[in-house]
Amino acid sequence: MYEDEYYYEARKKENAKLDAELAGTFATVIGGLIGAVLSCLIFLLRRFDVLSSGLASLLFYMLTYTREWHVAIYITVAFVIFIASMILQHAFLAGRIIFTIFVSIAVAIIGAGWKAYDTEIQRNTVMVMKVFNINGNQVVANDINPKLIELLSLRLGLNNPITINKSNAPVVTTKDILSFVPSDFNDIEVVLLNPPFVAGINCVNRKAPFISFIQRTKGSPSDTGVGQQNLGAVFLETVCCLMPTGTTIVCIFPKAQLVERGNEAIAFREMLLNIFGLQCIFNYPGKGLFESVSEETCILVGKKNQPASTVKIFSSDVAVADIDLHALEAYSGGYNSLTFDYITPDIEARQISYAQLQAKLNDGWRVVCSEMSEAIIYIDNNIVRNAIMTYLPNTTQIFRKGQVGVNGGSDLLFFDSFDELYSKYISQVTLDEGMRNADRDDFILNTGDSKFLNFNSIPSSLSTAIISDYMSMTRPAKQQQRKVKTVTEWEKITKKDGTMRFPANSILLPTKLRRNGRVYVSAVSMYVSTNFTVYSYQTLTEAQVIGSYMTTVFYQLECEVASKDHSGMRKSELRDAKMTHVPDYNMLSQNQIRQILSEIPNITFKDLNNPTITHMDEIWAEILFGANASNKLEEAIRLQRFLANRRNPLS
Repeated sequence: MYEDEYYYEARKKENAKLDAELAGTFATVIGGLIGAVLSCLIFLLRRFDVLSSGLASLLFYMLTYTREWHVAIYITVAFVIFIASMILQHAFLAGRIIFTIFVSIAVAIIGAGWKAYDTEIQRNTVMVMKVFNINGNQVVANDINPKLIELLSLRLGLNNPITINKSNAPVVTTKDILSFVPSDFNDIEVVLLNPPFVAGINCVNRKAPFISFIQRTKGSPSDTGVGQQNLGAVFLETVCCLMPTGTTIVCIFPKAQLVERGNEAIAFREMLLNIFGLQCIFNYPGKGLFESVSEETCILVGKKNQPASTVKIFSSDVAVADIDLHALEAYSGGYNSLTFDYITPDIEARQISYAQLQAKLNDGWRVVCSEMSEAIIYIDNNIVRNAIMTYLPNTTQIFRKGQVGVNGGSDLLFFDSFDELYSKYISQVTLDEGMRNADRDDFILNTGDSKFLNFNSIPSSLSTAIISDYMSMTRPAKQQQRKVKTVTEWEKITKKDGTMRFPANSILLPTKLRRNGRVYVSAVSMYVSTNFTVYSYQTLTEAQVIGSYMTTVFYQLECEVASKDHSGMRKSELRDAKMTHVPDYNMLSQNQIRQILSEIPNITFKDLNNPTITHMDEIWAEILFGANASNKLEEAIRLQRFLANRRNPLS
């Protein structure tokens, strides 16, 4: 027994000695490395010329790495930049001053670059691992951009220094998603996804391989491969094709796709309901998460091919980072199927049936927007069901979007756009009235804001001369054509647009508004740009009466709901305006018409963010609601103010 204890104590002392030696060696190595790094930093600080020259080379690489040049090019150019920088700093005092300023700017740029690469999906991946206590080897991450993968690996390591090691590390790859096959995801239960947000018109070629991949994988055409579908929708369908049935998929997506009425948005919602298996929609304010993205985003949760009978909709009043997850997880009550109710102090929620969402595919899922829910109920109860109201298209057979410039050349057709061109040819042409922009404050238009040249009314030789001069003129970059057109192509466009004149007695409704609820009634025939939708009537009186209602808070509120939020701007295309309601002229008495007409000279356009009650509002409130006019008007004003300030907050 004693010998065992002696042996044990001896071994203990020997092990302690070995541990001490190992620790000393380790400390020496670490100390040496730290010393080397510090020595290098001190050297760089003392040799400012070396530091600034190195930063110049590094910045060159950061600004050009996406071009994926051959490594020899990077090395050669970096070396040339380094040598040139050293020479400039030693040869000229101005060179040293310039490089001192450059270093300060370069550090800021590198910091900004790091921040840009530190994407939301990376932060979310790390957060999920912490919240759900997921082991490192249970995570598989992929991004086609190797720089983002490098940063994700670094972030995972720094945030999980204890749990992540060589034997318990996430699988991090940089592969094209189209190189995967379904069997690669047999063991995947949850997918976190940040699809690329690219507009359809800018990704025609990028979408084609995805659409082909979808068809090959599932054996039928792509559900989202319609029209000018955005890349994100096609990307999400691709991911769904790769995942096993029942896989939970969580993604961030532009909210506009849930409410728009175009064929592309309808196809996307259909895919969401069935293939994606929509379970939940989470709305949040535009701060913190994807704050730099101009479009509103939301979080979508689905189970592949397992649509829910009821979809839960959550709407947070606070930024995602400030949400009390414990309170949300602890909520055990039910969900209202009619309105949003607060389930925690900062989150309100409701549920909507699959059948309801299916029925609203074409019209858009505005019911999922908590901020609009009260306004939707108000409009349904007081406008849609009002006996004298009808859909706008029911009041006229002539309605369409303005046509001038639909194929380009609006600054040619609106002939007073270029002083040089205008002054040269004005004596040889006759110009018509045109309306280009929605910045007039007059309700009744007897003239447009521009002069239109009908190329059908001038000789061909003159047309060719004007177009040739126009093509040679320098225009701002934003006005440059995507494709350079020939004289013949321009002649075809201008002659076609010359046939698109709207008759007098037309209402011009702007497609994009931010602050003022402008509506125009044209008393003369007019050529109209694509910035308006146009509704023509038999008489000026009818146009004035219906147009006067469009200036009221009731119509402007309906437009807030029916339209799309486009970077703080209210965007209302023809398909949106067709869903709005106006009075049936034939349902009005002569006395009501006279009362409306007498107030028309006093019409002022509504400040959408800070609406006030006008006499025209009161007239229409009395017509629509009788004795309850005052209460209905006050409620509409409140809702309009709320929605406009949410869409376009006042600074």
